[in-house]
Amino acid sequence: MRIEGSYTDKDLARMIATDLNVPIYKSYLMVQSMKKNVMKLVESNHRLVLYEFGVFHARLWKPRVGNNHFGGGGKVYIPERYEVNFVPSKLFSKRVRKMIV
Repeated sequence: MRIEGSYTDKDLARMIATDLNVPIYKSYLMVQSMKKNVMKLVESNHRLVLYEFGVFHARLWKPRVGNNHFGGGGKVYIPERYEVNFVPSKLFSKRVRKMIV
């Protein structure tokens, strides 16, 4: 198990397997299923509320005109698009604020 750095879905599966006392391959399937279903819900424009963790939802950005600083300073049309937005819960935010720097 890593102490610092990035964790992968395999690391998460190992943690879940240890917590639930199940084989790693089963917990890995759980992690993959969770990721697939989160993406499916957000893609279909649903809000996913995970209590004490946060909210995932797709946000629509309206079309606008931006400035092209690299191509001679002209105007650039930016089309409307969806972006994934995550809003952490109060508990999640509080725990992150308490982390040691």
